Amino acid sequence: MPKRYPNVQFPLLLSLLFLLFMASAGYTAAKSTSIKRFDEEISNNTITLTNQQICLGTTPGLINGSTPTGGNGMFSYQWEMSTTSATADFIMAPGTNNSINYTSPVLISTTWFRRRVISATSHSYSNALQVTILPVPPAPIVANQAICSGSSATLQASSVAHSFSWYATSQGGTPLHTGETYTTPTLLQTTTFYAESKSESGCTSSTRTAVRVTVTPAVTNNSITGEQSVCQGQPHPGLTGAPAAGGTGIYSYQWERSTTGSNSDFVTVSNGNGNDYAPGYLSVTTYFRRLVFSGSCGPSISNVIQIEVQPIPPTPTISQDGTTLTASIAAERYQWKLDNQTLPATTQTITATAPGKYYVSAINKNSCSSPFSEAFQITVSGAAEEGPLAQLRLFPNPTTGAVILQAATAQPDLVLTVTNLTGQELGRFNVLRQTAQQQLDLSFLPAGLYLVQLHNDRFTSSRRLVITQ
Repeated sequence: MPKRYPNVQFPLLLSLLFLLFMASAGYTAAKSTSIKRFDEEISNNTITLTNQQICLGTTPGLINGSTPTGGNGMFSYQWEMSTTSATADFIMAPGTNNSINYTSPVLISTTWFRRRVISATSHSYSNALQVTILPVPPAPIVANQAICSGSSATLQASSVAHSFSWYATSQGGTPLHTGETYTTPTLLQTTTFYAESKSESGCTSSTRTAVRVTVTPAVTNNSITGEQSVCQGQPHPGLTGAPAAGGTGIYSYQWERSTTGSNSDFVTVSNGNGNDYAPGYLSVTTYFRRLVFSGSCGPSISNVIQIEVQPIPPTPTISQDGTTLTASIAAERYQWKLDNQTLPATTQTITATAPGKYYVSAINKNSCSSPFSEAFQITVSGAAEEGPLAQLRLFPNPTTGAVILQAATAQPDLVLTVTNLTGQELGRFNVLRQTAQQQLDLSFLPAGLYLVQLHNDRFTSSRRLVITQ
């Protein structure tokens, strides 16, 4: 009868050697005898991950593996990944893949991870852990803007994103504002801002959109000058604008006017888009200003000029008392004319020293002139009759200074005097005493209108003489 050996547990190698030894010694194993292998089944092989949903282009970070049990107590690891499913197409995971834990690289698609644990001849696969990749929104669309120095810009983002954040840097940093619209602070220089999209799942755009706010210097030197009063019925001589500065260096203009006041009811004027402006004829007091535009700057508003329309005096008439002519209305001063020549007199009453048509205009304290009066005809000035002296000739007239006095016969007692229009005597000559024609040199007189008077003991005759240079 074969020998039996006791029911004893040994490690595998020792068990095999023991069986060989017992067989050579004539022993056989009893049915109740069981020899167990020492590398029992591996257990406690699980993996966990804090965040199983991540944004495209990011990493889930560290995948934690539990400490396994069983086997022979000594373990090795192999991490695997699949982009297909939790059960198929697993391949070796990249990077350091033989540790108890595993750090995933950046992922671009949904991926499954698992860990293989090996101990002697046993191996075990962990649970398959799915990492879902969430799409990132596109970078927002934001238009660049140009503003004038000292103002702010309102930036508007558009995208399919859930929300937007605004930054001062292209990466990192703290948001300046969160929202679709961002109003910048007051800017004094060109500045770049950055906009980032964020999806409802919390993923941000892979890049930020750079938004440039170009700051243009403010328009300066916008001022206007010009006469601040005009006489009724007279055109205004014009308003002058100073050359604008600042801005882009390219300017456009718009003139405005108001008949209400200096602060309200301004309207644009026709043909008022130049540096200067001619108001033309005004019927009421009017206020003017100039607007200047340059790039994103404007309008720059100039000072306001008030142009007051002054009334004009009524048209005067002339009355005569002997040789005295008087304007009918009281005024600040007057302008007298004899035919088409302006007289130097500015008083209400003058003495008529020469025949012809006299006119007068009244001028008020605002230097506004009335229309000239109707012509007042003076036939003889300074004597009742000219008698035979009326036949005397004085030529050429006008003259540059040399004149000829001609009569039918000699005039033994004839005197010629030259006066200006104020009655001042400028020269006296005895003429035609021995001859019927005589040349006189009056070149010592400046250019102007003069009164030449010929007289003897009975008659007086006057002539107007124009001297040119």
